[in-house]
Order: sequence, then structure tokens, then C-alpha cells
Amino acid sequence: MSYEKPQSAKSTYWSKYKQILVNNVRQRFIICDTCNSILTWNSSDGTNVMKKHSTGCSKSKESTPQTQPRISSIFKETAQVTPQQLRFFKDKILRGVVEMCILDSRPFNITHGEGFQEFSKQIYGAGKYFGSTVDVKELLPHRTTVRNSLLFKLYLYSSYRCFILDQSTS
Repeated sequence: MSYEKPQSAKSTYWSKYKQILVNNVRQRFIICDTCNSILTWNSSDGTNVMKKHSTGCSKSKESTPQTQPRISSIFKETAQVTPQQLRFFKDKILRGVVEMCILDSRPFNITHGEGFQEFSKQIYGAGKYFGSTVDVKELLPHRTTVRNSLLFKLYLYSSYRCFILDQSTS
């Protein structure tokens, strides 16, 4: 876990607050440097949360019980993974890959491709950030979005090649 001021932060309030990062992923929390209070914060909030907290910050420093758990006790910077935990998740992933290959008629070696591995990293990063608050279906692009993105990139990078694209209809 680490703390840093957002790069776009311009207000003087940011001199006393930092955003919380867990495994280099920005969280929806900030920490007050004066009293170490953790506050819920979104960029759309601007400095409203900081303004409200700053008015009573000296009181909160005195009234915060020392037995209150700190956020660092919940998020571990480097998690210790046991061989049993690793095996458990490898088995779950294996079942998921087998199911994907069968249901979607994909080759068994799909997991060896660089593209699949990069895609998996992106999904993993989204999972770390959102947890279970977002359904994976909300994150996956529609096939026409993928096609249009591909067409745009092909237009930018290749003007002399011929490509066969998915011409099936929805």
C-alpha cells in the first residue's frame, strides 16, 4: 500500500491529503496527513470531502481511538500465497479454460498466445480495481466495437495491405 497526491491535483488542500494506492492501483480513498483518517473520495467530489474534514480535523485526532484498525491491516502490500491457494486457483482457471474451449470452440493452446495473456492481465487488473462490484459483462466490449477498433488501427498503420474482416451480421 502506498500514498500519493494525484497528478491532476492543484488545490492547496492536497498538501495535507494523499490518495491511497493498493498494488499501484488508485483506490477511492484518501488519507489525512494530520490525523491519519481515511476518507472516501472520488475525483468527481473535488475538494469537498477535504474541506469538510479539515474543519474538524483537530477534534478527530483527539477522538480517534488507538484500537481502531488501520487500512494497512486490511490491504497487504505483498500477499503471502501458499502452495495450496495457488493450486486451488490454478484448478479453477483450468476448469474455466476447458469450459471456454468447449463452449466457444477454441483451441486448447489459446492460453499460450501473447494476446490471450495480455487480455488476462487486463481482466485481472480490472478485477483488482473493481472487485465484485462490476459484472464482467459490463467490461467486455461488443464484437462490433472490437471490429471498429481494429479497422481504425488498420487504417492508421497499414495502407497497402489487404485484410479479411468478420463480415457476419449480428
